[in-house]
Amino acid sequence: MTTTFNCPLCGKALSQQQYLSVTGRWEHLHELESKFKKQLKGAIDKARREERSRVSSQFLVKDRKITHLTGQVARLKAQSDRGLTPQLAGLLYERELHKVLSEEVRQDEVVHTGKGGDVLQHVRVDGRRIGTVVY
Repeated sequence: MTTTFNCPLCGKALSQQQYLSVTGRWEHLHELESKFKKQLKGAIDKARREERSRVSSQFLVKDRKITHLTGQVARLKAQSDRGLTPQLAGLLYERELHKVLSEEVRQDEVVHTGKGGDVLQHVRVDGRRIGTVVY
């Protein structure tokens, strides 16, 4: 079933395509369609760029983690070769641990007891001590 329209100028029966062409809407619809296609293509391109960026970021994070772990393995191997155990390393680096903890968790009280490796972190929330971590 074909719908017919009357020409606004002469009253003659026209198809929908002819009517739209006569009234100028046909071109308008084509312009809208073209504009929509451009917007759709732009949205698809943007989504692809964002996805590539997200995947690239994930690779960077993984690469950094691998680099960090490789360095950690090398340090542990060197310690093992020198006969430096983690316990001994803890004793040697207690001052450094105290300094790093003091800088990283400023809201907590970090105390170096000087008793052969003990560093205490008094954990505080809203100014109240809620626990202690012994390193």
